[in-house]
Amino acid sequence: MGPLNHTSALDASGAQAVYDALLRVYARTGWSDKDRVLALGLLMSNVFAALTQQEQIAFSTLFARISYIGHTHQLPQELMRLLQHFRQTSYRIRQGMAAHPSHWQQGLSALARMAEILSGTGIPPDLVPVVQEAGPFTDTESAQDI
Repeated sequence: MGPLNHTSALDASGAQAVYDALLRVYARTGWSDKDRVLALGLLMSNVFAALTQQEQIAFSTLFARISYIGHTHQLPQELMRLLQHFRQTSYRIRQGMAAHPSHWQQGLSALARMAEILSGTGIPPDLVPVVQEAGPFTDTESAQDI
């Protein structure tokens, strides 16, 4: 991942690194839905670890890192819900839950939108159709599961 600026938001090269990683996950042939979810879950974990590495706070969970960045940078509530939902879905899939295309598509979309907002850069044209393919967020889990 690229450098971060003093406010812990992604700079343009950091956002581009996220976009490039998202495109690689999408374009990778031979990967199952589970493989894509796991790769995106790892990417999400790494991105939020990098975004919070300069903070003088000990984060014990990815939930805490996502919540902190969301609050600090005033990410839209719906995006926060989608990021937390994907975090939980990724965990459940690692534990054996069946993966479906909508799982990784929504995770990819959430990460792209997060990079766009935190960096102020637009989602690259090659990635726009992929993000649109994910469609709107559909909450298949109850609010207490997020």
